[in-house]
Amino acid sequence: MSRIFVPSKKVGLGAGLPPDMDNAGYRRARSKESLLQIAQYVNRQEWLELANGANAAQKKHAATSNGLVMGLFWGTIGVCFCPLMCYGCFVDVEGKMNADIEKLPVTQRLKERGITLHFVPKSGKFDMGGMSFTISPRTPSPPPPV
Repeated sequence: MSRIFVPSKKVGLGAGLPPDMDNAGYRRARSKESLLQIAQYVNRQEWLELANGANAAQKKHAATSNGLVMGLFWGTIGVCFCPLMCYGCFVDVEGKMNADIEKLPVTQRLKERGITLHFVPKSGKFDMGGMSFTISPRTPSPPPPV
């Protein structure tokens, strides 16, 4: 089994997977190489669906999408970061995001071909997170885009 980690890239105040495989916008060669490696197993249409689904799940479950957390943060005029920091301690953000990604049709198709996914959310200023792919030895090449 091989593993390929495709990192998220900084987007505004958050991070997300680049939806365009050809023009990902990565600065580091290692990030570009990981996207080229996964392109051997996932076609562009599948990647677009997967990236959009993962980015939507990340936005849905992020601390900045929670009204109570942001209310407490802005209530302290942004001085106290405790609500943002503690949200991840009490809420399984990673688990909820991966559950949403697991429901995507593209995830089911990839799983049938022997590719499993795990999304790691952004966890700090210098860790943007990303998608980890575990590929079985018998995984075929991706089908042509429909």
